[in-house]
Amino acid sequence: MGFSMRPVNEVWGTGTDQFMERDDLLDLLVEIGEKFGTVEQNEYSDLTVVWIENGAAFLDYIASDAFQPESEEQKYQVEAMRALANIWRTSLGSDKSLRFYLD
Repeated sequence: MGFSMRPVNEVWGTGTDQFMERDDLLDLLVEIGEKFGTVEQNEYSDLTVVWIENGAAFLDYIASDAFQPESEEQKYQVEAMRALANIWRTSLGSDKSLRFYLD
């Protein structure tokens, strides 16, 4: 059986510094993403990739007032994510999925 092979051109968005624990941020991304479909998390050496199937719905949610911090620790992160939601729309795939790379 044959297979296809093709090169991929990825364009990385601007990095942002985060002020909450890495594992807490991963948990938050996965928790929100799962509200809107499949989420996959993969580890590659020191890089973690979080793929969110319905990235458009994910971004709609974090841009809305429904997205509220559950703790004081999350307050800054929620505000930062809400402010970046429209910029992150440029990173939606043609299938409306969204990937975050944490390094």
